Amino acid sequence: MGVAPTLIETVWPPVRIRPAGLFSYNKLYNIISIYNNMNTTIQVHSKTKQKLENLKIYSREPFNSVIERLLASGIDTTPLSKQSLVNIQESLKDIEAGKVYSNKQIKKRLGL
Repeated sequence: MGVAPTLIETVWPPVRIRPAGLFSYNKLYNIISIYNNMNTTIQVHSKTKQKLENLKIYSREPFNSVIERLLASGIDTTPLSKQSLVNIQESLKDIEAGKVYSNKQIKKRLGL
């Protein structure tokens, strides 16, 4: 058989299709399905993409790893204390009662 294998570029790691009889096409379909279900496309601004590039630990690190690391670091699993909840409730009451200052008022008060 003189047929050269063909590279399927939509899967990582690449899978080669061998001539008939050497590779199960059902198995190939399952591999493609698994990898296609894991991938999606998102749109980000070029500045955001550059920031993600700068957060890579190594140059070929996938963006998915960078994003997962960021998400893991941003999740605080520690519950708020009772005192923190009381302080939040008091602050909300102050806001509702109008006991707030605008940025302009604060700057004037601080002489800025």
